Amino acid sequence: MDEIKEGLQYLFQTTNKWTVVISGPGHLGMEAVLINLLEPGEKVLIGVNGLWGIRAASTAERIGNISS
Repeated sequence: MDEIKEGLQYLFQTTNKWTVVISGPGHLGMEAVLINLLEPGEKVLIGVNGLWGIRAASTAERIGNISS
């Protein structure tokens, strides 16, 4: 994991010690981005056209960003 972390730090040109490697499917990455990017109460527009859109809308709704 340390080698992967170092590779990501090089790729993104960062020396941040909190660079994190998340092992999981693509949906886990999408959820991590949404949860870390959005603050509760902020509005977000998500185009729902398939499983990924449904999952993104569900995640945003759970953290209080959109209503159905």
